[in-house]
This record gives sequence, C-alpha cells and structure tokens, in this order.
Amino acid sequence: RQEFSAEDTTKADNAWKKIVDTYDVEKKLDAAGNQMDGALSVLKEYSKILSQLVGDDYTDALGESSATLGKSLSNASDAYNKQYPTASHLPAVGGDIANAIRLVGGLYIHHRQAQILKDTIEKANPLVQGLMGDVKKIADTMATNYKDYETSHLETPFKEVANESRRLTVTTISVVYDDLSRARVGQALAKKVGQAATTYAAAHQVLVDKTRERMDLKELIAEIQTLRSEVKAAQDIKAKMDK
Repeated sequence: RQEFSAEDTTKADNAWKKIVDTYDVEKKLDAAGNQMDGALSVLKEYSKILSQLVGDDYTDALGESSATLGKSLSNASDAYNKQYPTASHLPAVGGDIANAIRLVGGLYIHHRQAQILKDTIEKANPLVQGLMGDVKKIADTMATNYKDYETSHLETPFKEVANESRRLTVTTISVVYDDLSRARVGQALAKKVGQAATTYAAAHQVLVDKTRERMDLKELIAEIQTLRSEVKAAQDIKAKMDK
C-alpha cells in the first residue's frame, strides 16, 4: 500500500482548492455573461420599436405595430427584473410608449411620426439609462474576473508547477496558453462592451435633450440610426465573447 505524508495531503488539498476556486470564477463569468445577454435582449426590443418608427414608409398601421411591440418591451424588462432582482429595477415603459404612439393624432403623417419618435425616446430614457448602467457594471465585473482568473488561476499555479517539476510538457504549455488568450481577449471585449454602454447611455440622453428643442424628422432619424449602430456594436462584441 502506498503511503502519503502530511505534506503530500496538504499539497493535494491545496491543488483541489485551486481547482474549485477556478471553477467558481468560471461560473461567475458565465452568470455575468447570461445577465448581459438578458440586458441586451431588452435593448433589442427597444431597438425594434425604433426601427419601425424611423422607416421611410411609416404608416399608422406600422405605428400600431410599434405600439404592440411596447408590450414585448415591458415583458422583456419584467423578465429581466424577476431573474436579476439585485440589478437596477428597470421601469416598465412599454405601456407608456404604446399610449404615446396611439394618442398622437390630428397631424399629417410626417409630423405624427416625428412627435411619436420624440415621445417614445423620452419615455424610454429611464429604461435605457438603468439598462446601460447594468451593462456597464456587468462588463466591469467580467473584466475584473478575467484579470483575476489570469493572475490567480493561471499565472500563480503555472509558476508553482514549473518551479516544482522543473519541466513542463508541450500539452501543459498549450493549455495554459489557450486559457491565457481567452482570458485576455475576454477582458478586452468586456471593457469594450462597458465603453459601448456608456456611449449609448450618453448619446440617448443627448437625443432626449435635443428632442425638447426644434428638431425635424430627418435629423431625428439620423440621430436614431446612430443609436441603433451602437446597439449593434455592443451585441457584436458580446457575440465575440461567447465564441
């Protein structure tokens, strides 16, 4: 029977603890990624409403369809609030947006479209600001976790193994390299998502402020198209993080 010294047992316990700690960090990253997906899905519902409202072929029928999408937006924000109760509580603005779309009348179509866009953007702003605040916090947390993963769960164990064994296999080096690459790419992408969230929130607030001044439909649509490109950029970055 092979016997193990107390030193061997301690080393085994420490090695196991490191594995468990690494597992916990990876689960935290997965959970943060899922919450970010949830936040971006709410934003996607808002983007759908804007897409219909800025169309060149806008009609009252499309306006009614956009009002219906307001319910989908409320459903998405309610689901997010229930799943992530510790996050910023997102206001249910879908109903307000639907009412704003339906109550605008007595104007010819382009004036109605401009007024509906202005009302929609203003009523959605509390939701957008809360949502982007959450995305920024999630992104910052993920960037920190990736950095911690690299330092505590890759660099330190790798050096300990290297010092003890004095020899490393190509397989070990390859595995650590792949994990290091993933951690650094993840950290960089998380920072980009955080920056995109901050940019979107600021741009949306500026747009709200502008709508309180005289602003024609063409200028308003151009500003909204810029906003939509920011949403797509954040979604594209998140998709890269999932690869």
